Amino acid sequence: MALFSAREAPRRQALLYGLGGFLFLRFFVALLGVAVAWAFPLPPLPLSSPYLHGFVPTPGERSSPFLELWLRWDAPWYLSIAQSGYRAGDGSVAFFPLYPVLVGMLGRLLGGRYLWAGLLVSNLAAAAALVFLYRLAWMERAPDTARAAVEVVVAFPWAFFLVMPYAEPLFLLLSVASFYAWRKGRWLSAGLLGGLAALARPHGVLLFPALALAWLLERRPLRALLSLVPIPAGMLVFAAYASFLERAPFWRAQEYGWGHRWTWPWLAIWEGFQRLDTAGPAVLSSLFSIALVILPLAAGLRRLAPPYWVYAFLMLLLSVTRVQSEGVLYGLERLALTVFPSQILLGEFLSRRRVLWFLWRWLGLVAQAAGVIAFARWGSVW
Repeated sequence: MALFSAREAPRRQALLYGLGGFLFLRFFVALLGVAVAWAFPLPPLPLSSPYLHGFVPTPGERSSPFLELWLRWDAPWYLSIAQSGYRAGDGSVAFFPLYPVLVGMLGRLLGGRYLWAGLLVSNLAAAAALVFLYRLAWMERAPDTARAAVEVVVAFPWAFFLVMPYAEPLFLLLSVASFYAWRKGRWLSAGLLGGLAALARPHGVLLFPALALAWLLERRPLRALLSLVPIPAGMLVFAAYASFLERAPFWRAQEYGWGHRWTWPWLAIWEGFQRLDTAGPAVLSSLFSIALVILPLAAGLRRLAPPYWVYAFLMLLLSVTRVQSEGVLYGLERLALTVFPSQILLGEFLSRRRVLWFLWRWLGLVAQAAGVIAFARWGSVW
C-alpha cells in the first residue's frame, strides 16, 4: 500500500514555474557577474596557478572577464578532472565523478571548452531540478506550495551555485527526481536516479535509507527494495576506485590535502562557536545554513512523510560531522541549498506570511549579490 495518493501537477504549469524561476536566477546572476567583472576587475589566473589545479582553460575562456570569474574554489577542480581525469595524491578524489564525467564528454564535443561545458551542464540540471521540485511539491502539499518552493530556491542566499560549474545542481536534480519516481511508484527509476545521485555527491547515498524506509512503511514486495541497490552500489564503485588510486581507504583518501577530520556533530558546532573571533563570517554562515535546514523540518515534521525528514536530517548529520582542521564546518551553504524537503516546508511557511515572504525574496537576492562578489574575489564563499 502507498503512504498517500500521488497527484500529478499539470506539465505546462511545472514547466512555466520551474523554467521561469530558472531564467530569473540565470539572468540575475549573469547581471551580477557582468557588474562584478566591470567593478572589481581581476587579472586572469596564470596557467601555472595552483588554484587552477591543473585545469587549462582555452584562450577565449581566460580572456573573458565574465567567464574567468567563475573559475574559483571547487570549480577548477571539477574542470580539471573533466579535462585530465583523477590523479593520485592531489586530493581530486574528494570530488565525485558524475558531474566531471558529463562535463568532460560535453567539453570534448565543444572542442575543449570545458568551462562552457561545466556551465551548460549545471544550468540545464538547475532548470530541470526546479521543474521536478515543482512537481514533487505539488504532489505533497498544494499548487501554492509548489510555486513557493521554487521561489524559495531561486531567492536562496546561495542559489548562485546552481548556475556555476559545481555539482550541486546535478545532485539536486537527481535527488528530487529519485523521490519523484518513488512517489510515482517507479521503484527501479528511483533506484537508478539515486545511484546517479550517489555518484554526483556523497550525500546521495542517503537516499537509500530514506527510500528503504518508504519501502518498509508501504509494505512493498522485496523486488522494490532490490530496485534501490544501485544507490549504495554507485558509491561503492567509486569508493573502490578511489581507494585503488590512492592506495588508502576511501575515507582517508577523501582527506588528502584538505585538512578535514571527522568529529561528533555537537563538538563540530561547539568548535565553530569557539572560533567566532577568528572565522566569524564563515561560522555564522554555517550556523545560518543549519538553521535553514532544521527549523522548517522541526516546524513541519508532520507535513511531509517520514522518508523526507529522515533524508534531510541524515544529510545534515553527515555534513556536521566533518570539519576543517581549524574547526570550521565546510560547505554547509551548498548543502542547505540541496535539502529540498526543507525548501518545500519553508516555501509553505513563508507563502502564508506576507511580510516574511517579502523579506525572504529581497534579502535573499541581496545576499546572493554579496555572495557573487565575495566568490569572484576569492572570499570565503565556496
